[in-house]
Amino acid sequence: MIKMIRKWTLWLLSPLYCFSAQWDEGTSSNLFIKYKINEDFFMTSRNNIVSRDFADDFFFGYTDFNLGYKFSKNGSFELGYRFAKLKLSSGMRKEHRPLLNLSFSTSKKNWFLMNRHRIEWRNFEGLTPTRERYRNETRILFPYKFMDRFRPYAEQEFFYEFNGTGYNENWLTSGISFKVNKEIGFKIGYRWQSRKVQKDWKNRHLLVTGCSIVF
Repeated sequence: MIKMIRKWTLWLLSPLYCFSAQWDEGTSSNLFIKYKINEDFFMTSRNNIVSRDFADDFFFGYTDFNLGYKFSKNGSFELGYRFAKLKLSSGMRKEHRPLLNLSFSTSKKNWFLMNRHRIEWRNFEGLTPTRERYRNETRILFPYKFMDRFRPYAEQEFFYEFNGTGYNENWLTSGISFKVNKEIGFKIGYRWQSRKVQKDWKNRHLLVTGCSIVF
């Protein structure tokens, strides 16, 4: 029953669901925590678990911890570490991922725009050499509210591998976000995830959920 509900929810959210030549479906559940140390410094933690065939196969997940510094009204950077696990046919592959984030955000007339640059140094246990990757994410909160609480958003993120494969992944996400109070927020949406495998692009359709806690 849960799988059926998620599948219909994804179908309703995604006009592209029926038109992709190569696709699979899944979920992506996220938890973001931010603690403000003072006016300039903060700590963050991003956590994620991803499934294939909805809840039947949870094959990927990560957790990270970051120390951030707000260097201007609109800019900040974070230095952190992420631990990730991916289920392969040969077993679980563990990844250690130091990372650096540089983020800028602005708001005007109830519009909110954020752009984040990220460099990742990806170290896989038992594999060499280290793989470096650049990621760029843009997020927009639209100036509309439904029932004075629900607000539409859109996100786009692309990936670039420096170790030969180049531009090899792109995420497009849209959905609804809402605040429970000043500290806690939620979101639900649809993500069209395109990934280059050898010479072909393959698509995944994800039901994205998230919870953010800021204190």
